[in-house]
Amino acid sequence: MGGSTELVAELLCPALERDPGNIEILNVLIPAVRTLCDWTMLPELERALAARLSTPESLLRRQRPAQFDLMYLESMSATDLRRYAELGTAALAAPLENKRLSTWPGAKAAADGRIRVGYLLADARDHANGFNSMLLYSLHDRSRFEVFVYSTGINDGKEVRKRIEADVEHFVDLNGQRDEAIVRRIADDGIQVLVDLMGHTRDNSLGALALRPAPVQINYLGYPGTSGAPFIDYIIGDPVVTPLEHAAHFSEAIIQLPHCYQANNLSTYGLEPPPPRSELGLPDESFVFCCFNAANKLTPGRFASWMRILDRSPDAVLWLLATKSAVRDNLLEVVSAHGIAPERVIFAAHQPRPEHLRRLQAADLFLDTAPVGAHTTATDALWAGVPVLTVLGETFAARVTASVVRAAGLGDMVMPDEATYEARAIDLVNRPGDVDTLKSRLRDAKATCPLFDMPSRVCELEAAYEAAWARHLEGKPPAAIRLAPPEAQALGT
Repeated sequence: MGGSTELVAELLCPALERDPGNIEILNVLIPAVRTLCDWTMLPELERALAARLSTPESLLRRQRPAQFDLMYLESMSATDLRRYAELGTAALAAPLENKRLSTWPGAKAAADGRIRVGYLLADARDHANGFNSMLLYSLHDRSRFEVFVYSTGINDGKEVRKRIEADVEHFVDLNGQRDEAIVRRIADDGIQVLVDLMGHTRDNSLGALALRPAPVQINYLGYPGTSGAPFIDYIIGDPVVTPLEHAAHFSEAIIQLPHCYQANNLSTYGLEPPPPRSELGLPDESFVFCCFNAANKLTPGRFASWMRILDRSPDAVLWLLATKSAVRDNLLEVVSAHGIAPERVIFAAHQPRPEHLRRLQAADLFLDTAPVGAHTTATDALWAGVPVLTVLGETFAARVTASVVRAAGLGDMVMPDEATYEARAIDLVNRPGDVDTLKSRLRDAKATCPLFDMPSRVCELEAAYEAAWARHLEGKPPAAIRLAPPEAQALGT
């Protein structure tokens, strides 16, 4: 969102008063208010959006909700998210129907027999998507796969961008290109399997994907949920984020990796010893809960849980990420309203990732948010040796933390509901030996657990791409692809 978030909210509130049901205003104002943690306005705005979403579909096609922001609504079900995603992508695809490709150049791909895989993203830079996908490109088996990265975003000149450009077999800079040019380049390169790493995130290429630049198109990693797009064939997940019994939540066929769908590059980071707590503004002897999720993931409901946890844990503090003074002020008002001393909530600023991973080690327990949980931030905490406590939600975005925690070997930290989440947090404050045991388990498992094993993750992705491509060659429609763990494959199960 361009400009000051505070200014956006200030300017748009009068406009909404004049036109209370305007989705275009709500699409901008709700994320701005959520980013500021201004929970006095948020309930009324969300009610206005809910009322607007109940209008006929014909109206929603003309004035559509922002799909990415819908997943932050606590009232939004997985079924709702699919419905609105399908409305949006149908409206996008309809005028492009006659321009869509139905045949693709295949001579280049047939020349050496390798499957041509393209990754399409705008975030090949210093961004969570760039960080997380960085190792994928270099780990592919070049004897079986020819890999292209199509970058539609800016070049920030930083290390992540340089690493991606250097590691992938073909890096294609398409920044500033129109959808038709992106489609033509991908099709001319003979891409067989195109992996979209953006989904409904900002600067996505759904318009290009609607033109069908590749015969097999896959939704992966960037957006935690269904695209709702008839032109996307598969979504990549795992047994936690995309259980096969949740197939109705997705317009795509599910590709289920055996352990965890998430890619990360944390194995490239060493860990220096943490600084003294005093340097971080933390009390030396207190139990330190933390959450380094962005402010827009904080919600009144989960924050109230944290306040109840602090109320029953008098020697504990809560360590949060908040760089804007407005966010800090708004949260401290809520803290005081719950009867908690404001000094027990401590704020941290953004830091470069190596320094952030170093300071994370000073925490005792990471508390997850809902309905959108920690994704990259949870993986960072686990790499730093900090246990993560979460609740298994309904939607993809509400289940990612459970997936990464389970893949790190801490499945017992995934709670079924809010009450057990609170009880477990309070219990751990009173049983510091149990926290030490959790941290020891993380240290012991770091080198072998599936979460950080990127070579195996890429092998799993390659098997998925081969299976999806084989179905296409056989003339079969997309269908669920479930990859068994390597040990199960060896046993023939």
